[in-house]
Amino acid sequence: MRAEGARRAAVDERKTPKGEASAKSGKAAIEREAESLRAELALERERARTLETTSSHVAERLDAAIESVKAILARQG
Repeated sequence: MRAEGARRAAVDERKTPKGEASAKSGKAAIEREAESLRAELALERERARTLETTSSHVAERLDAAIESVKAILARQG
């Protein structure tokens, strides 16, 4: 029985094109790389949102500081 199973496996192996196995592993590698890139893109998008928010807050604070300086200068006249 084992010999029969081994013969069938050998026949199946011969029927399978050699490139098919490497194509499957290549496709899996591409899928892993794509998933890695998707995760990296999501992190970078989040980072960009954080930077935009921080930049907006800094701009608001600078505007307030400039207005304060202008008010002080106007009073000193």
